[in-house]
Amino acid sequence: SGSFLRIDTHMDNGDFAAFLSHSGMPVFDTVLTMSLGKRLADFAVAGAAMPKTYALASQTLG
Repeated sequence: SGSFLRIDTHMDNGDFAAFLSHSGMPVFDTVLTMSLGKRLADFAVAGAAMPKTYALASQTLG
């Protein structure tokens, strides 16, 4: 029906952003994670030794 697919990511460059771009889904915008209490993660600091987690979910999953 449409031609826009939204994928929320913190990465605007790097391997995941390159994967999206090569798949025809360039990064449109990045998201900000908010938490109450302790800080969840620092997504701005990514090194080669750090693990990366990728997941897909849909809001239509009930």
